[in-house]
Amino acid sequence: MDKAQAEAKARKAIGFFRAVGEASDPQSKNALLDQEASFHLFCRREGYEAADVFTETDHSGRGNGIYSDMVRYIRTNGDISAVVVSSLDVLGHGREELAIALLELEEMGAAVHLADGQAVDALSMLTGSRPKTGDQATSVGERIKTAMRNRAIRGEGLGKPPYGYRIGATRKLEVVEDEANVVKLVYSLYTQKNMGIRLIVRHLNENKISTRKGRNWSMVTIRDILRNRAYLGTYTRFGLRVPGSHPAIITPDMFRWARAKMEQHRPTRKNVQAEPFLLSGMVYCGYCGNRMVGVTRRQSWTRRKDGSRAEMEYRYYQCQSRTNQGVCQYHTHKSLDLEAGVLDSLRQQRPRLAALRERQSAASSAAVQRERRRLETDRHKIEARLKRSIRQVSDGKLSPQKFRPVSAELMPSRRELAERLDRLNGSDANAGPHLTAGQQAAQSIDKIAHEWESLPFGERRLLLQGLLDQVKVFDDNFELKLRPDLTELGSLRSV
Repeated sequence: MDKAQAEAKARKAIGFFRAVGEASDPQSKNALLDQEASFHLFCRREGYEAADVFTETDHSGRGNGIYSDMVRYIRTNGDISAVVVSSLDVLGHGREELAIALLELEEMGAAVHLADGQAVDALSMLTGSRPKTGDQATSVGERIKTAMRNRAIRGEGLGKPPYGYRIGATRKLEVVEDEANVVKLVYSLYTQKNMGIRLIVRHLNENKISTRKGRNWSMVTIRDILRNRAYLGTYTRFGLRVPGSHPAIITPDMFRWARAKMEQHRPTRKNVQAEPFLLSGMVYCGYCGNRMVGVTRRQSWTRRKDGSRAEMEYRYYQCQSRTNQGVCQYHTHKSLDLEAGVLDSLRQQRPRLAALRERQSAASSAAVQRERRRLETDRHKIEARLKRSIRQVSDGKLSPQKFRPVSAELMPSRRELAERLDRLNGSDANAGPHLTAGQQAAQSIDKIAHEWESLPFGERRLLLQGLLDQVKVFDDNFELKLRPDLTELGSLRSV
């Protein structure tokens, strides 16, 4: 089998369809068979391996759990690169629900395709126009968009103004002097002082210069400032560009200088599929409390002896605050060492977990309920932020460029909350009712001890997620926090 054939075989797709009417209805059966046939035809035409098919019922919508089953399947298998649907309506009935479903699947690496081969993504769906019929074409929403485009042509501010400006009485952007001075400082540090973006973030945060909302700066917000043409006095919205619509904060030469430097330092990325990290989403910095992210670095060099090229890959967990906000030190931990240490610590906990008495398990149920309520509250907050941002993109108040970092921040958090809720809600269903939470955990540890090497990556992660709430990492040690219903064993334990 050559490389091209191996890559084609590795691409897997699943079908997600809706059964219309009752299951016993012959017409419903035929319609479902037609949808499945179109899915297999898509796979043959586009070179995918058909992995599985999931079927919604038309009378229960997303509430019947089939969509959630499909999402869990994708997360567990980790190698699904396409989801094929006969209609977008099967993913969501409203624009917000549909956009969240598309973003969720994209975040897991699964592109959505219609059965005819057309690819669909969330931003294109939000910024483009879906087919309309009848009075829909002259709906209130369309009239509002037209009015907003007319305002954009006149250079009138729409939505939240860029940092450094406010919307004045004439609806045009006016300079906010304190914020404008920070914008000038950012450009000066980047171009004249030759500071990188990460160092600029650290400089602002260490000097207590906060964002408009009083938060720390991040690399994303600094990049946005260095790319935003609004600081030249140019208003951009709906693909329109209106130069000289408001006072400039920086000069054209300074803007070009910054853009040229950013282009010069843009990394050239190879199309390499990075191996996922086992503890992703479970590891936190012991010094600042922020999440640690998995980082892969590849280094190559020339051997002195024979002049041949050598390459080494380094994988480690690194504090996200250091990476993105510059407010923490360079705390890292080699991935293999940390993962091996966590597994060894769990094996050592087995006797105590197995001995966890029923009354202790019952006593911890109140903690589980509190944790469930907290996670539900956090999930509702994230959903509200996502829906608000989606509406802003759809209405033209938020650009796709500004939406991407919002989505990149919220979707992984949403996924983590969903996984933790799944673990809480399903912990009792994975083993017999006669087993205590500690005995179930002991069974999982036995599986880790005896079957680990033969388990697929997705199942390894599920086992760890069923045992751990978080791993707090320090420079020379780490601490494990077990799942809430196992906390009778104690809080964080140093290793």
